[in-house]
Amino acid sequence: MKYKGILIFTLIITYQISVYSQNIPGRLNISFSYGYHHYDMSSLKKLNSYYESILPFDVIYVNNFDPGHYWGTSLNTIFMDRITLGINYQNFTTGSRLGQRDYSGSMTFDQILKSHLIGVNPGIVLLKNKFLYLSLQIQLAMIYSDITLIENLTVWEESEQELQKLASCSFATMPYLKLFLPVWKMFSLSIEMGKMMDDRGFVHLPGNKDAILNINNVQINTDWTGWLMSVSLNIRIIKSKNYSNPDAQNNFLF
Repeated sequence: MKYKGILIFTLIITYQISVYSQNIPGRLNISFSYGYHHYDMSSLKKLNSYYESILPFDVIYVNNFDPGHYWGTSLNTIFMDRITLGINYQNFTTGSRLGQRDYSGSMTFDQILKSHLIGVNPGIVLLKNKFLYLSLQIQLAMIYSDITLIENLTVWEESEQELQKLASCSFATMPYLKLFLPVWKMFSLSIEMGKMMDDRGFVHLPGNKDAILNINNVQINTDWTGWLMSVSLNIRIIKSKNYSNPDAQNNFLF
């Protein structure tokens, strides 16, 4: 009985793939993604090292720009049966904390980094059949970052906080592979994997790009360079023109 149920389930899934996969992706799609990003941030880590070196006591790192998650949304289209184009937004957040605590009080130094990526991603279809849809895309984007430095010092019952707002802007490229898998009618899932290359924006005072933060005559920057992997839910808004072509679902491009 168990094996009969598995067989029925497999047949249903296979039927849905064969019926609906030719519709995915459509002429126009909206996507919502959630992923994992392994980035560099070596320059901001040096700022932590410098801060640690001037303190008269040892500190503990709670985190130091550890790899993290991000989310995004995009609007994508396909034309000429093999060319794709999309506009997308992604939100990244990371940071660090070091500090120490004893019977007399505590000290913490935080760096909070929030970034907004806005870009376009042209691409080309590599493979298309009734089971999957694979494309190679390249993301061209601007990354706008807000950096907040917070120092908290508590001695006995007295507390003091210093806060500094900073900013940076950089240009990034990311070639990546995108694999579509049909789910149901207008819905599909996609898996993306690629490597972002960031040209590293200098950290400066907001509104004054010449006021660059430097430590020991070394300018500090943000660097989102690293590997990314994400999963996206895609919703078809407009069907593809190839929808009516019974052979379109079995084309291998290149």
